[in-house]
Amino acid sequence: MRPRIVLIGVLAAMALLVIAACGSDDSSSGSSEPLTEAEFVAAADAVCAEADAKLDELGEPEAPDEFGSFLRDSADIAEEQLDGLKALSAPEEIQGTLDRAYELLADLNGKAREAADAFDDGDLASANDLIEEITPLGTELDELAAEIGLDVCSSG
Repeated sequence: MRPRIVLIGVLAAMALLVIAACGSDDSSSGSSEPLTEAEFVAAADAVCAEADAKLDELGEPEAPDEFGSFLRDSADIAEEQLDGLKALSAPEEIQGTLDRAYELLADLNGKAREAADAFDDGDLASANDLIEEITPLGTELDELAAEIGLDVCSSG
């Protein structure tokens, strides 16, 4: 497997992690009243913008032996982002969409961490297979973010 192909896949997966992390769960919120959709979208996009900045600070892996730590660091940022989004009190109208996004994100982050382990073990074929599994998850997450109206959190 050519390192350039793997790099493109890893970068695509990380972009999808950022997009995917946009959601909320009012069950963990300290607020008793949900935000309006407009308030939620503005607050969620601010959380996503902060995560985007952190991902930009990571830079891009320059060698195959950096892919594992890059994936782990990116997944850590996505999980931190999700925590920030869950702290928002989402409107009830979008909660079902957000719940689906949480399920997908958990699966995506798990596969990203498995891919990181595979990279660290030098198993590029398994890492690539896992990244290929991430792509459709990220696509669906992106669609969910766009459906909610999240601009920063969705690539569309």
